[in-house]
This record gives sequence, C-alpha cells and structure tokens, in this order.
Amino acid sequence: ARTSTSASAPAQLVVDVDVPAGGLPLWYEPIAGDLSLAAAVATVDDVSIVVGYEKNVVGALTLRRYEGQSVVWTRRIKDWSKLKEAAGHTVGADVAIDLEGNIIVAGNMLTGPRSYVAKLSPTGELIWEHLGGVGELANGVAVDEDGRVYLAGSAPVETDTKLMVWSWNSAGLKPWLAGYEGVPDEMHLASEWATAVTRVGDRVIVVGVAEVLGDFNEFVPRTIVLQVTPGGEVKAADTWISMGDWGGRDAARDVVAVGDEYCITGWGGAPPRALTRCSDGLQPWWSTPHKVDTLAYSITHNQRLEVVVAGERSVANQPRVWVEALVVGGDEVAWSHTGGSGQANGVDCGPWGPCVYVGVSTFQAMAGALTP
Repeated sequence: ARTSTSASAPAQLVVDVDVPAGGLPLWYEPIAGDLSLAAAVATVDDVSIVVGYEKNVVGALTLRRYEGQSVVWTRRIKDWSKLKEAAGHTVGADVAIDLEGNIIVAGNMLTGPRSYVAKLSPTGELIWEHLGGVGELANGVAVDEDGRVYLAGSAPVETDTKLMVWSWNSAGLKPWLAGYEGVPDEMHLASEWATAVTRVGDRVIVVGVAEVLGDFNEFVPRTIVLQVTPGGEVKAADTWISMGDWGGRDAARDVVAVGDEYCITGWGGAPPRALTRCSDGLQPWWSTPHKVDTLAYSITHNQRLEVVVAGERSVANQPRVWVEALVVGGDEVAWSHTGGSGQANGVDCGPWGPCVYVGVSTFQAMAGALTP
C-alpha cells in the first residue's frame, strides 16, 4: 500500500509445508485367500489396482482395487471375460490406469501360451479384450494420455523369441505391432524379449533383454532399449544395447517416464546388483549401481521426482522386500526400505499418493505402502 507520504513493506506469503520423510511404513497387508502372487500395481491418488493370480486356482488372473488400505472389490478374469479359453487359464503380468480411471490389465493364457490384454471400467466391467497368437507373451502394459494402449512382450520366431510391442486405440481398435529386427547369429539361437513399455513425448520406449554372444561362445543377457513412434514405426537407428555390467551381462525389467526422459531398472552381474539408468534422449546419462545382492523388478517416481525402485535384497542369504529412492542425476540415495521376507514385484507412487508396493512373501501375496 502506498500513500502520498509513505509506503508499506512489500507483501510476503509464507507457506509452511510439513513434508514427511520418504520410505516410512504406512501399512502392510498379507493377502489371504484371493491371491497367491501379486505381480504389479498401478495407483492414482488413494486408488491402487493390484494384479496377480488366485491361490489354489490354476491360472486365475485376479484384480484387486484398494482405496487407501481398504479393499473395495476383487474380480477374477472369469467374472468379466467373454473368451471361454481365457477364463480360468490366465495369469496376471501388469496393470495400468488411464486418465478416466479405466483399468488396463495384461496377462498370459497358460495353454498356448497366448498373451491377453483387456480394458475394464473403474468398477471392473469389461470394455474390450484381446487374445494374442500362439506363443506370444505379454510382460508389460502402458496407456498414454490419449488412451492408447501399448503391450510389450515377445513372439516366437523359429527356435527363439523376438521382442514385440502391440498397440490399440482407446476403443481397442486400429491395432499395430512392431518388433526388433536384430541380426541373427549363424545358429539362430539368440532371443530378445520386451519386459516393459512407456510413452515419452513423441516416443514409445520399449525395454527388455537381448541375448548377445559373449565370451566362451555363450549367450549372455544385455539390456535393450527400442524406440517406436506412436504409430508403430521402429526407429532402428536409435536402438541401444548395453555393453553389460559385472561379467558383461545385465537385464532391464521396467521403465518409467520422467518428464521428457525415461528411467529403466534391472540388474547385472554376479553377484547380482540392481542397476538404475536414466536417459538423455537415448543414451543413459547416469547409471547408479545399488548395493550388492539386490534385484530390481519395478520402477516409478514419487512427488519429489525421485526415482523409486523395488525388488528384493538378500540379507543373510534370505530375500527381503526392498524399496529404494534415488535423487535424479547421481548416486545419492534419498531413502531405502528393507522389509520382511519375500520380494516386491511392483511399485507405484502415483502423482500425489503413497508409494504402494506388492509382491509375495512365504508363498502368500502381500501389499504395503510407504510415505513417498
């Protein structure tokens, strides 16, 4: 405020935000009865969708919807699928949530095998579903802002497998497929397979594993990154295969978009050590090896844009649930959580919610949440 003779001090706005430390346990739940293994989780705010398969029922893909720690509903593939051959014979692999709250679930029919992908409403009602060809396998699924679905996996080629990505629009129509056209070795034994997929700007990033002929004339796994346009054109010149870590081998298990770039996680070498890499266009611009005897299965980011990985850590030769956050751009660990026996197969923090992890412990599915 100003008068003819004086002026007040500039106005100031002070906001005091109490941000809790990350990685603190919020809740933990062994899942009895409905699941024997939780494979993946997708979250939006306080909603979490967990996919896995049902205990004591062969291949029964099962979805569970949480709101906070409360289970709102549990649905099995036989409750919604119109494909007789898929109902009761399919296991869950991955799950995603679109901007309208619809659920995209991926899995594999055991007889065949054949890949399976479906879009369900927030209440678990079927919108559309597709069954892949014989021998096709699905490992990861993603959905972009336009509702387009991307499915990552592999397809059989003679005696090996080929990295593949399939896509449908929001209505489950206008499909396309794209694959990695590698140079086969003379014995045609090398294989590639995709483990995860995400959309980053005008690129679809597909990560996975490529077998490379290494020392002693044996095949070793190496991380592969494939770039595809949203229309299905493979950018062959941008394909990247790692040189390997710790014995010339590593493997990518998951990928997450972080702004205009992406981060991948997996592991390398013997003894195993989890690896997290982030991109600058294509080539990784920082690569962080975690502690020895860690395996990473899933990656996401939290509200602080820290990269969060989940998997297992060996303690006294026993696997334990492990979740760790890294500050982007270096080796700094923001926080680390080591839980009980078992492994975390999936983790998702969502834009504003907690970091929810799922997996298996002593032959029983489990879910838990940490402060982001």
